[in-house]
Amino acid sequence: IAITGASGGASQTIMMMATDDRIAVAAPVNMISAGEHQGGCVCENNSLLRVGTDNVELAATFAPKPFIHPTATGDWTKDFLEQGFPEIQGTYQLFGAQANVESMRQTAPHNYNLHAREAVYNFFNKHLKLGHEGVVTEQKFTPVKPKDLSVWDAEHPRPKNAVDAVGLKKWWVEMTARQMEALKPNDVASLARFRATMEPVLRHLVATDLPSAENVVVETGAETTLDDVILRHFKVRRKEDVRWIPVTLCDPPHATSITLYLSDRPRLTRLPMGDVEPSGVAELLRAGQTVVLADVYGIGEAALPLSATPQPVEFFTGYNRTILANRVHDILTLIAWSKALPRNQPVSLAAYGSIAQVCLLARSLSGDALAHEVIGSSTTEFTATESESGGQHLPHSLRYGGIWPLASLGAPGDLTLHNVVELPVWLQSTYSAAGAADKLHLERNAKP
Repeated sequence: IAITGASGGASQTIMMMATDDRIAVAAPVNMISAGEHQGGCVCENNSLLRVGTDNVELAATFAPKPFIHPTATGDWTKDFLEQGFPEIQGTYQLFGAQANVESMRQTAPHNYNLHAREAVYNFFNKHLKLGHEGVVTEQKFTPVKPKDLSVWDAEHPRPKNAVDAVGLKKWWVEMTARQMEALKPNDVASLARFRATMEPVLRHLVATDLPSAENVVVETGAETTLDDVILRHFKVRRKEDVRWIPVTLCDPPHATSITLYLSDRPRLTRLPMGDVEPSGVAELLRAGQTVVLADVYGIGEAALPLSATPQPVEFFTGYNRTILANRVHDILTLIAWSKALPRNQPVSLAAYGSIAQVCLLARSLSGDALAHEVIGSSTTEFTATESESGGQHLPHSLRYGGIWPLASLGAPGDLTLHNVVELPVWLQSTYSAAGAADKLHLERNAKP
């Protein structure tokens, strides 16, 4: 099977090249560029499609199978021969197949004109061994009439049970709901299937994972003492990140464990000298726990700048983590850092306010790094999200059942939920399947 398309059709071609093993040879036309336009339509910019990648890398996944990319001087592919093509050739060289990838550039606007088509004909003739002698040129032809291209005609009418776009969406929602219900664990074997499906899903949705201790960088700041509590200030980040996470470590004498306490309020408002919210930090310190306070993405010192981009970024979630996903990323960084502290103490996570939902997702990717997690107050469903720019937006999460199936990946870790009416069915099911129902707790009227 050969596949070709130009512009948006090339985007679809690239996606097929990356995902369908049946494709033998391909020709995406006038689309691939390095660092420039990657697609201008919703049909080619699905959320999360190119987080940390681009069409150059996606096309290179076709190696070592043959493909050609015709380009033009009048669109964003004008520099492909210098930027993008050498990198793809490098991938093909790893397979000893650099002769299988070609490109050409013509002086023309964005198009799929005769020169591009003839380049594709000759490439397909060569690699599919079609047997045409010499240079293949396009012959005169009569275009097929649109009515003759239609699937449906008088002899083949549209089925009576065909649906429109609204009906298709309704069917799709019902189908995925049935799939998720079938995935709900009820024993050890089904729990393993659930994990095998959903852990890669969550890692993709938030575009992050728990880092190694070696991947976490720390800058030490000021140190002060309040009564008998030492306050140590740090900045923490991953090696590949440029953004720091401001952290204050509150150290009482003779501490035996660590609690990472997170809220949607700045960390300095939660210090034991103030407690402007009923956070319970002072009580934790008196109980002999080191308390780690941090400002994760968009909060406190990590707040986003007031001067946003002058105009909205096109297809933002196709290329970037959302606010929620960036907060999951930060929390996983903090868990790895806390776990690696030289005191070698157990680490727990406590969360209150709108950050609670984020912490549930971080917990699901933290393995056995946490001794216990306490989640209080606002654990809202993703259906409450009103804006893509809001702190509760996570693309594709509803397709996988919302917050509770994703949060259930944290089983069998010790979990206490505060102030929810009842334990969610998904949590009960996964904890029961893991033989850990006694590690799931509910406190309906708890205060922090």
